Amino acid sequence: MLHVIEAWLDLPAAGVLACLAALYGATAAAIVWTFYGSLLGARVRRVEGVVAPFFGAVGILFALLTGFLAGDIGDRNRQAARAVSAEAAELRNVFTLSVAAVSEMREIRAAWTVYVKAVIADEWRAMANGNSAASVDAPMTQCCAKRPIQRKPPSQARRHTRRC
Repeated sequence: MLHVIEAWLDLPAAGVLACLAALYGATAAAIVWTFYGSLLGARVRRVEGVVAPFFGAVGILFALLTGFLAGDIGDRNRQAARAVSAEAAELRNVFTLSVAAVSEMREIRAAWTVYVKAVIADEWRAMANGNSAASVDAPMTQCCAKRPIQRKPPSQARRHTRRC
């Protein structure tokens, strides 16, 4: 059941609205068939108390449901776009800093390349199913484990500077 709901929410807004319209249309067709097409039609038509404004309330509920659902779908899409943009920006920052650094950071760039390829090839596919890919953890750990050559602390660096 959970996969059906996830698949339904992953549809574009027009697809969700079409599914809802089909659901409500099928419900209306079932009601009409019950009243006029089935053997129970005569008994059901004798039931009194259902008034026309009741059906107007159902239409308002449908409009509210579709409005809130469309808003939620749009919000999820915006959140996903922001997350991908932030990840891409941080990856660009890491690469740019590794190129601009004074010390040689080829190992970090190599680990960065493996990490990016693993994210694109494995992680995104696994995220579609609500999982994470194990192949991403090793390159990320390797990338974080590579440290540039440490400079001398400022107290030691002052000893070797000339004073004017």
